[in-house]
Amino acid sequence: MSYSIWNDISGIGQNIARGITPTASGWDTPPSDLQKATDGDITTSTGTGSTTTSGSGELGFITINPGKPTLVLTKVGFWSTGERIEVYYDASQDGSTWYRLYDLAATKSSTTEHIPPMLCVFCPFQYFRMLFYITAAGTGYVKIYEIIALEVIP
Repeated sequence: MSYSIWNDISGIGQNIARGITPTASGWDTPPSDLQKATDGDITTSTGTGSTTTSGSGELGFITINPGKPTLVLTKVGFWSTGERIEVYYDASQDGSTWYRLYDLAATKSSTTEHIPPMLCVFCPFQYFRMLFYITAAGTGYVKIYEIIALEVIP
C-alpha cells in the first residue's frame, strides 16, 4: 500500500480551494491552465510561468481567495538560469494590504525542476498568495501542482 497525503487531509477537513481558479499577475509569461492548481490532483500542474530579470526581483504572483481563514498546503516546482528562487507566502484581508506568513529560500540555479516537500502554512485572512522571487539576474520558471485550503473551524 502506498502512502497518500490525501488520506491524512480527508481526516482534517474539506479542501475549500478545490475548483477556485487562482490568478497570476506580474509574470512575463504567466502560468497557463491555472485551474489545474486546485483540481485536487497533485500529479498535474499548471503550465510553466516565467519571468526574466536583469537583477534580483519578482517573478510573479499566484493569488487565491478561499474566502475565510484556512490551513494552506502548496506543491510547487521551479528552476532558473540565475541564482536561487525564493517563495514568499502572504495573507490579506482585503486583497491590497499583504502580510508575510513565511518564506522558503529553496533552490540554487539549476535547469532541473526542483519540487520541495509540500508546505503547510496558516492563513488567518481570506486571501492567500505566493510571490516567487529570483535573487540575481536570470530567468525563473514556475509550475503550480496544487493549492489546498482547509477551512479552520474555531
